[in-house]
Amino acid sequence: MPWKECNRMDERLRFVARLLDGEKMVVVCREFGISRKTGYKIFNRYKDIGLRGFEDHPKSPYRHPNKLPFQVEKAILRIKQEHATWGAPKIRDKLIKQYPMIKPPAASTIHVVLNRHGLVKRRKRRRYKARGTQLNHLVFAEPGNMQAKTLLAATYDQLGYQAESGPWRDVYLTAARELRHGTSESGIDISLMEDILRVTPISPFFDSMAVRLNGPDAEDVELSVNIVFTDLGESYLLDIGNAVLHHRPSEPGVQADATLKLTHELFVQILIEKVGLKDMLLSDELEVEGSTLDLMRFFSLLDKPSGTFNIVTP
Repeated sequence: MPWKECNRMDERLRFVARLLDGEKMVVVCREFGISRKTGYKIFNRYKDIGLRGFEDHPKSPYRHPNKLPFQVEKAILRIKQEHATWGAPKIRDKLIKQYPMIKPPAASTIHVVLNRHGLVKRRKRRRYKARGTQLNHLVFAEPGNMQAKTLLAATYDQLGYQAESGPWRDVYLTAARELRHGTSESGIDISLMEDILRVTPISPFFDSMAVRLNGPDAEDVELSVNIVFTDLGESYLLDIGNAVLHHRPSEPGVQADATLKLTHELFVQILIEKVGLKDMLLSDELEVEGSTLDLMRFFSLLDKPSGTFNIVTP
């Protein structure tokens, strides 16, 4: 038995005929597999315009109030033919000069017109291949290979220019500078950070001291130093044990091998190296209780960083 063919108009006619016979809208819509909204739309269109209501209506709007006049479109194409290398912005400027009496279309509209007529030449997007890892291995394997350093620096330049994050951009461009010019001869002048150090909490300074502890020299050493800031009313106990430096807040009179009492201002001056050892010992803002030798031994176990180090080169 062959399949029966049906079209939309026949189905709509059958749908309306059943409604005219008195059947309910809900039942008929369920059998035809359409929503009640669509059913009422078909029925109302039949009541308004008769059998023509069963025909498919175009989806496009009847009017296009913002459509570009064909005269302007022809002018755009003519200018493009005269100046093949011009893009939408230049063509728009030319239209404004030639036809100041009309409202000029937007550059995006002109671009759409050119694209519709196949006059837009699309550029192939350049994609950068990831070469940083291989070049980085090569630089570490051959530190004197200047060609590899130059290529890696160019790679970091591109990564830096494409990075949206400011810190990452700084990292990439700093690495590129090191590959081209080497490590800086002088580190950061810490005296320039005097105002910042004044408002920095105390704990990060002790964290820095813990990092700088010389592990091999501090092996089998057990020392404790209590540092009291007389003007802040704060006290910290620093312990060295198992080649590790720990620090924690403490009471001013806690038991320790040595106690160092000083002001926060003097502490900052020591950090930026404006106050030497002699000035520190003679200062009225500093007082030592306990073993001075243990205190000097404690500070001798801390390495002084050079301030200069390599980032991407061995």
